[in-house]
Amino acid sequence: MTDSENLDGCSLTDEELEELFIKQVEGTFMWVNKDGQPFGVITYYLWRNGSFWFTCAEKRARVSAIKRNAYASFCVTSKGTDMGTGKTASFRGPCKVHYDQAVLDWVLPEIAKACRPESEEGAQEVFEHINTPNRVVLELTPEYRFDFDSAKMWEYSGKRVPPGRYSGTTGG
Repeated sequence: MTDSENLDGCSLTDEELEELFIKQVEGTFMWVNKDGQPFGVITYYLWRNGSFWFTCAEKRARVSAIKRNAYASFCVTSKGTDMGTGKTASFRGPCKVHYDQAVLDWVLPEIAKACRPESEEGAQEVFEHINTPNRVVLELTPEYRFDFDSAKMWEYSGKRVPPGRYSGTTGG
């Protein structure tokens, strides 16, 4: 690669993507509102069984938007993890709203544990915070993926890597 226009080889591997999903606990969930305008919020998520799982109160605007067009997108980055910065993955796909207690019963505790893996007490506090009446679960099943690792771009360009952007064992 000789220029920043060509991003061949700058994608995350499946293994890097799985590592990102394990290490990052939040990302940006996006939808289109009733006026056709894009909107998004930072939210906790869970990656299980080939889908992203989220929770929120049923009265949130994203719920009515998903009921209206059954589609959403989600973006997660490596910022704040020990993977460094510059790794990002975006997805879009069908999204459905789950109301059934069986889904809430397995998703809510798992999201709580993912948010506070260092502490059972902390995970319980998160669970108590999100286990509210009129709670729903959103399930986004990706059908399109776009991901990028800026460290690979800098490495392939032959130029000096900015501090904090290198994902390998040596720095730039």
